[in-house]
Amino acid sequence: MSNGLSMKYVRILRQWYIWQLGIAFIAFCMSFFWEPFGSTRLIEVIAGALVVIFGIGIPFEKPLKAEQKFKRVLRKCNYCFQSVAQILLLPLGLAAVILMFHKVLLLNYPILAILTMLYVLIMYVPTAYYVLVNFKSYIGRIILITVVVFETIGSGSILSLMYTRPKEIGSILQTIDMSGVVNAFAFIITVGFLMYLWGFKLPGWRLSRSANWLVVSFAIVVLLALIVWNGFGSGDKLSNIFTSYDFSLGHFNLKIVLSALETVCEEWAFRFAVLFLSLKAFSHVKNQYVWVVLINGLLFGLWHSSNLLAGQSLSATLNQILFAAGGGMILSATYLYTQSIAVTMVSHFFLDIFAFSNTNGNLLMTSPDGVDWIATWIVVIVLVLVALFLVTGKRKQSIQESISYE
Repeated sequence: MSNGLSMKYVRILRQWYIWQLGIAFIAFCMSFFWEPFGSTRLIEVIAGALVVIFGIGIPFEKPLKAEQKFKRVLRKCNYCFQSVAQILLLPLGLAAVILMFHKVLLLNYPILAILTMLYVLIMYVPTAYYVLVNFKSYIGRIILITVVVFETIGSGSILSLMYTRPKEIGSILQTIDMSGVVNAFAFIITVGFLMYLWGFKLPGWRLSRSANWLVVSFAIVVLLALIVWNGFGSGDKLSNIFTSYDFSLGHFNLKIVLSALETVCEEWAFRFAVLFLSLKAFSHVKNQYVWVVLINGLLFGLWHSSNLLAGQSLSATLNQILFAAGGGMILSATYLYTQSIAVTMVSHFFLDIFAFSNTNGNLLMTSPDGVDWIATWIVVIVLVLVALFLVTGKRKQSIQESISYE
C-alpha cells in the first residue's frame, strides 16, 4: 500500500505507526506508578491492549481474495474500531510520556506543553495512512470525517495535557489548550493528508478567474449582511428585526478569538472534505451542484445537533440547525463559484466571533421566541435562494470551467 507515496515515505510512516502505537501503550501503562489505578483505568488498559494487538499488524496486511468475505468483514470492523480507539489512545499515551518526562527527567511543564501541542499537530498522520484511508464508501467517509475524526481529534491536546494544571503551564498555554485551536489544525493536517490519499486535490484559495466580479461582489455583500445581522442585530419585534442594530463591540479575549478560529476547521471539514466527496459521489447526477449544496447545508445543520448534548435547549438547537443549514448552503455555493476556501473561512470566522463576543464566549444559544423563529426562516429562505442562484444558469457554466477536485 503506497497510495502514490514513494517507498521511502511508506517505510517512514510504517515505522512511525508501529513505534508510536507501541510507545503510547507502554507509557500509558507505566503512568500508573504516579496515578491511581482504578476500575476505569483497567478498562482503558484492556482497550489499549486490544488496539495494539489488532492494530499493530495493519501495515503488513495483504490484499484479500474475493472468496474471503468473512475476513473482509472482520477487517472492516477492525478499521472502524481502530479509527476511534487509536485517536483516543495516542493522546493518552502522549500524556503519559509527558508525565514520565516531568517526573523522571524533571523537565518543566511549560516546555513539555509546547512540545506536546506541536506533536499533536502531526500525531494522527500514520493512523490516517494505515487505518482511516481504508474507508471506501461515500457515506462512510463523511461519517468518519465529520463525526469520528472531528470529535475524537477535538479532544487530542486536552487529553495529552490531562496531567497538567493551569498554574503549572501558565494561563496562556492553558487557554490555547482548552480553546481547541491545536486540535483544529491537527484535524486540518490529518484530513488534508487523508483526502490526498483518497485521490482529491486540496481546496483553492485564490478567486476563480472565470468568476464574474459582479456575482462575486454580490455573494460577498450577502455574507457581510449576514455577519452584521447575526452579530449586531438588536431588533426584538417584526417591525425592527432587520432594521435595528447595536454596533457596540462585545467582550473579546484570547479564548473567544481562538474558539472562533475553530471555524477554519469546520470549513475544512464541510466546504472541503464533505463538498469534494459529494461532488465525486454526484458527478453523474443531473443538477449536481444544486444537490451538493443542499446536502452540504443539511449535513452542516444536522451536525450542530450535538449542542443538544451540551445542555442547549431543544428549541434553541432546532433553530440553530435551521440557521446553520442555510449558512452551510450559502458557504458551499460561494466556494463552488469563487473556488476560494479563504472567502468561506473568513466569513465563517467573523460570523462566529461577533456572535461569541456578544455572549461573553458562551457557545450555547438561548431559547428563541416567535419573532426569532420568523427571522430565522426569512434569513434561511434568502440564503437558500442566493445559494441556488450561485450554482445555476451562467454561474453553473463558470463553475464547470474552473472546478477541480481530483
